[in-house]
Amino acid sequence: MKYALKICCVLLSALFLLSLGILPSTATEEAPAYAYADGVFLALTSRGYVVTGVADDALEGGELIIPQEYAGVLVTFIDEEAFVNNDTITRVVIPGSVRTIGRWSFNNCTRLEEVVIEQGVQTIGFGAFVACPVLKKINIPKSVKTIEGHMLGYCPELAQVDVEEGNPRYGVINECLVDLETKTLLYFLTETATIPDDGRVISIGMCAGTAAGGQRMKELTVPASVKTLEDTPFGNMQMLKKVVFEGEIDHVRVYTFQNCTALEEIVFRKRSRLWSFAA
Repeated sequence: MKYALKICCVLLSALFLLSLGILPSTATEEAPAYAYADGVFLALTSRGYVVTGVADDALEGGELIIPQEYAGVLVTFIDEEAFVNNDTITRVVIPGSVRTIGRWSFNNCTRLEEVVIEQGVQTIGFGAFVACPVLKKINIPKSVKTIEGHMLGYCPELAQVDVEEGNPRYGVINECLVDLETKTLLYFLTETATIPDDGRVISIGMCAGTAAGGQRMKELTVPASVKTLEDTPFGNMQMLKKVVFEGEIDHVRVYTFQNCTALEEIVFRKRSRLWSFAA
């Protein structure tokens, strides 16, 4: 019964990929349309094999090593929600053949502690590792060009985010994960993180406070160089008591302080014309 459900999931994933324009490739005896290898289910497309799910009882010690290829065809994509709500995986290694880690692919993996992303991966989808309650360590290789929003939110145990030196797009500054191209602060990685005040950050990203550091932060100063707040930038920072804005914010979106239940004081050094947020 369990494997029948897995096969159904594979078929549904194939239909979803068709809707995205990722067409099935011509299957051969060597490279079948659907396969099972190293504990994962695969579907063949015009772009290579897509990982669609996992057989939990095939994992040894909870470690999942995604294969780089099968039958001579590269594994290039992890499907959306491929491992969502998994309660078996403790460590995952994603090979460099994978170009995209799909949206919500590891959402709420309740035992996942470590993510190893090898050089070659280019895109990490929206919410890919959100709500992994015991995730402690993840790396971002220099090949990663795109991190979609909400990648690491609600991972309260996350203590180590390693961005490979030489990544032109992303970096860690003052214990914050920053998009260097758009000058957007993506996450507060520790409770002692500070927003750079030298112009390297001009925007606070969506749900920036939901990573481990933001969840433990009690006070925060927003320097005058910051001009934009995206959706819910400080939302759910439940230990945050005081926020100081040193400058004027040019653009404010909704729900700036949503669910900041301990917030007692907001200080404005300069008056802003656009403060119409919902707390």
